[in-house]
Amino acid sequence: MRIRPAKPDDVDWLDDCFAVGMGWHKPAGYFERVLQQQAVGALNLLLALEAGEYLGHCKLVWSPGYPGFRERGIPEIQDLNVIRSRRRQGVASRLLDEAEAYIVKRSPFAGIGFGLYADYGAAQRLYIQRGYVPRMGAECIIITSRCHQAQPARWTTTWCSTWSNSCGEPA
Repeated sequence: MRIRPAKPDDVDWLDDCFAVGMGWHKPAGYFERVLQQQAVGALNLLLALEAGEYLGHCKLVWSPGYPGFRERGIPEIQDLNVIRSRRRQGVASRLLDEAEAYIVKRSPFAGIGFGLYADYGAAQRLYIQRGYVPRMGAECIIITSRCHQAQPARWTTTWCSTWSNSCGEPA
């Protein structure tokens, strides 16, 4: 398995692979918009591949929309997705390893936000195992807020992980 940044010519391929591997489609133009943001340095879209096949992706957003991260200069890992057939095989961990390797060069903190759905339990456990814990304090504030009025049961929780300044490994 290898992790690499997405390239502009990956757009149509990503749309197709995501839909097949996940069983649903991202909104029209999603990957095109993400790659435009990557081109101007606003984020990095990382892809997990094996033998050229798409396994998953995640975004690393340098100035996230969540004010608690943006105002503190905390990059946010977003949109971590692994195709159904490759879950629980280390793909998400490898994507997070690479995202965290990018982050540690620029920030002593990393943030993650995600929806609270019943089928997100494995992801939540992974984040906790990696040191992403909800906390309040000077370095990170937990925020729980409604994301979409059309889906009143949908919530997002913001998590934060700290970093050791000496070796770059999660604290």
